Amino acid sequence: MTHLELILLPPILFAQILLAQNALAAPEAYITNQGSDSVSVIDVAQHQVVTAIAVGKAPAGVAVSERQHRAYISNVEGQSISVIDTETRKVTKEIALAGAPLGIALSYDENKLFVAYWYDDKIVELDAASYQILREFKVGKSPSGLLASLDGHYLFVANRDSNDVAVVDLRKGEVSNRIVVGEHPFGLAQSLDGSQLYVVNVHAETLSIIAAPYTAVTDTIKVGAHPYCAAASKDSIYVTNTEGDSVSVINAASHQVTSTIKVGSVPEGIAYAAATNQIYVASWGDDNVSVIDASNNKLIAQIATGAQSRAFGQFIAAAPH
Repeated sequence: MTHLELILLPPILFAQILLAQNALAAPEAYITNQGSDSVSVIDVAQHQVVTAIAVGKAPAGVAVSERQHRAYISNVEGQSISVIDTETRKVTKEIALAGAPLGIALSYDENKLFVAYWYDDKIVELDAASYQILREFKVGKSPSGLLASLDGHYLFVANRDSNDVAVVDLRKGEVSNRIVVGEHPFGLAQSLDGSQLYVVNVHAETLSIIAAPYTAVTDTIKVGAHPYCAAASKDSIYVTNTEGDSVSVINAASHQVTSTIKVGSVPEGIAYAAATNQIYVASWGDDNVSVIDASNNKLIAQIATGAQSRAFGQFIAAAPH
């Protein structure tokens, strides 16, 4: 169907077709390679690297904005954030930040960027247009994983060395709660509807579930050896196990581990590609990304990337808000 034919359609049908086309458009995955100071850009539909982009020193964290056409990369040793234009696939800005920026996340409206300062026990909030620091929040020790709630009200922070999750009330501009979880929380994820927060506890080898209104742990699930990060599909929760070279699959309704999938060596970052119903797993030890079909939880591809692929954060963009 041509563009002119689409325009001539009734407005409701026109909108439905556009939504369907957008839903079918496969995004790209932005994989940080900490050992090669680069980002591998993967075509999710074709399962292949389309380019590699040089960024700052020791990139780790990543947050991708579909609406802004940007990928934000935290460079731990470079003490900076690299801003990539996802249309041109070029770095357009280097934001200098003192300290060691690690975890990184966007607000739900994508107008704010949050960065965790690993050694300074704080979070900074930047304006995504000007890149100016707007606010700072003191949290727990060694903040790592960051995640903004879907309602735009909260920022969740995994404090690795405090064994808790800080809940930052973004409307009030303060930490409203500190929720005790398992030992060494690191990666965070949430259910697709935003009603549950998932916290990966590295040393406890568990996944803590915190249901809205985010005041206490509501369930704890035993996973594999030295887990790191998590992602969620409609039906399941996926957790990377760095010392098991595997991914634990948890039924989202029953909270039972249903299977364990072998992937690459030392899997760390993990994300769900809704457009293809696939799970992407970055493996530090094998310098690759494993692809899992979420419909049957089978490993279907492995894609070579750069050295020490980490991809800590939401490295595949969600649909535009």
